[in-house]
Amino acid sequence: IVDFLIEKGYSVIQLGHESEPELKGATKFNGSFFESVKELLKTELFIGFDSGLTRAASGYKHPVLAMYCNDYYTVNGKNYIGNIQPVNPNAKYLDKKDINSISIEDIKELLWENSE
Repeated sequence: IVDFLIEKGYSVIQLGHESEPELKGATKFNGSFFESVKELLKTELFIGFDSGLTRAASGYKHPVLAMYCNDYYTVNGKNYIGNIQPVNPNAKYLDKKDINSISIEDIKELLWENSE
């Protein structure tokens, strides 16, 4: 994802805990949760998962792409993952049975649908 965004001309800031491994090509920001939210709100888009930062970004209606594992939330063939996704008119969500099944092509398609 980082390589793709850099190819598109974006700079990438990695938010998260200081113990997380650094993503190649991203600028890692180490700060408190509140400082991370302030940094996040300076961006054009936040990409994340089911996390506190995703929820905070959505609380501000900030553009978000969040990814989810829907395995636990699929009952009798019906997917209920939408019940836990924050309400945000500027959010886009991807979900698969296994989060590792979300491909870069899925992400590219969702980020650039109707834009090129």
